Amino acid sequence: MTRPQGQSLPPWLIASDSNPQEQSSLFRFPPEVRIIVFAYALVECDDLSRPYSKHKAYYRTEFKFAGKITTSLLLTCRQVYIEARLLPVAVNDHIFWQGNAPRGRLVGNHAAYFGRMSSEQIALVRHARFFADFCWLERLNSSVSWSAGLALRKITITIRHMAWNFWYDDYDDFVGRIRARNPAKCWGGWIGNMPTLEELEVELESERCEQLEAQALKACRWIFPRACGDCLVHNGVEPTKSMRLLSSFLDPALEYDEPYTSEYWPGYDMAETNWAEYDTVEQVWDGYGHFNQQNWRGSSDTERSDDDADIDEPESVGDEDDDDTQSLTDSEASLDRKYLLDFVVYVRTLKFVKGTPEHAPLSAQVPDSDSD
Repeated sequence: MTRPQGQSLPPWLIASDSNPQEQSSLFRFPPEVRIIVFAYALVECDDLSRPYSKHKAYYRTEFKFAGKITTSLLLTCRQVYIEARLLPVAVNDHIFWQGNAPRGRLVGNHAAYFGRMSSEQIALVRHARFFADFCWLERLNSSVSWSAGLALRKITITIRHMAWNFWYDDYDDFVGRIRARNPAKCWGGWIGNMPTLEELEVELESERCEQLEAQALKACRWIFPRACGDCLVHNGVEPTKSMRLLSSFLDPALEYDEPYTSEYWPGYDMAETNWAEYDTVEQVWDGYGHFNQQNWRGSSDTERSDDDADIDEPESVGDEDDDDTQSLTDSEASLDRKYLLDFVVYVRTLKFVKGTPEHAPLSAQVPDSDSD
């Protein structure tokens, strides 16, 4: 998360009826400096005592641990409270998930979330992030009342790799959404209703590298008209490329004659597929208060399959009440056969900034037709 930068002191920080705390060395600093210090203390950080299982769908580089915001600073004195009370809203990201969310995280109910905020808080929300698919984003067009009063500067949209899998049966429809000449009419109309928005970041994830690369280049042509008259257009920079290794458990209720055959998991584009079969589980203390499964035995590499098929990623084997770690219950530890699949997820990140269609970078120009 980006740390807050220096900024001028807003009017609501001035308090005339509280103890100025002149005896405190902290309050001898200018108020602008104090705000920076308070912001560092109130930004969300990783809770190292609550690691996420790497077998969960939401596990990624920036989500390895549950997050926490320590607000005890606000209880120290009234002057600190008055100066810092709105910072937790202002300096932290507001993240929404379309299912498969970490425990305690918001799952899509953005309207109720912002509805509980005061007008002061809503006005200070700066960054919202959505993990969703295009269908869910299209539903945001049906009602824009949830965004009333928001002054967002940045929106990040991540189309997760699971979302692509549901479109394999109707791939042309999915590509149509990617290639839409006017995404504002298709799924992004609500973006144009935010006049303060300065940057839109879109992350596309998929296990299929070549298909992802092609669709990311088409997405560079998106243009988002705004009510204020200008547009958000691609910044002209080649999409950022990255990848990460994920792993999932196969359903232990299924019986497999071989450690892996492509008919079970077709369609994955994997740089390397490692299967491991284990017959026993050794419970090992992981240092975070949980016993994790260890002692994998046996492995085999297979060739990747390019066949198209629906892929239902299995849930991890673990207690759903243990804060999403990968610790085992006694009954789960007694299962005889389990298989682990390691696979690569490719990511392409695009950024859209304020501009006009006439002065947009070449890669962001609206094509005359849908033909390539």
